[in-house]
Amino acid sequence: MRSVEKDGGLALGAATTAPEVTPPAATLAGKWLTDRESVLDFPAGTFDAFFRAKLPLNEKGRAAQAAFDSFSADNPEATFVGRPTPAAIISSGGYVFEIDLSQQEEVIILRTERFSEVRTVYMDGRDHPDPSERFNSGHSIGRWDGNTLVVDTANFSDHRSPYQIGVPSGGQRHVVERYRLTEDGTRIEYDFVLEDPEYLTAPATHSRLLLHSPHLDMLLSACDPEAARRFMN
Repeated sequence: MRSVEKDGGLALGAATTAPEVTPPAATLAGKWLTDRESVLDFPAGTFDAFFRAKLPLNEKGRAAQAAFDSFSADNPEATFVGRPTPAAIISSGGYVFEIDLSQQEEVIILRTERFSEVRTVYMDGRDHPDPSERFNSGHSIGRWDGNTLVVDTANFSDHRSPYQIGVPSGGQRHVVERYRLTEDGTRIEYDFVLEDPEYLTAPATHSRLLLHSPHLDMLLSACDPEAARRFMN
């Protein structure tokens, strides 16, 4: 479904569709949505289905998934604990993803409508901190490889279900992402490599195109943990 039109002409859901002619971008900066033509092999279903298809689980990962009760306090979504990268990109089929380069010599800011998450990528040449320092979104450092932005993220906190399927992640998780603007400026070529030997038998990889979408507004969520807890047993 792309949209629903109600009596009186009010359209719902149209914000997830692209204009017929996509205006070019001069840089990676701006608002983006997944170009759905680039993910025609996307597993049928939702965010969950994507990771069910993509993650090569080891025995520990499969056991944790089998023991997970999504209608319990084990589910981080009940307390609005955000999902670490590359969740924002996988959600960008319906949630706007924004790249802010206004301070790019020091940091690049990545935003997503989903949970109103904000991620900082440090561009000042620093390394990751000691592994004992861990963060829910990880610690991201970036560099330019020609015209490609390379983002390396490590130092993740333990997370019970970052993929919404009951498979955890932890301190061994490591994600490398690459963003490159196409020559016509209408799309970003994006790919990631996700490693987590604690729960996966091999790295998970994926690539897609992001469509320049400056016509969209960022409709940020107002998170209410008390309301979220109502769905639990």
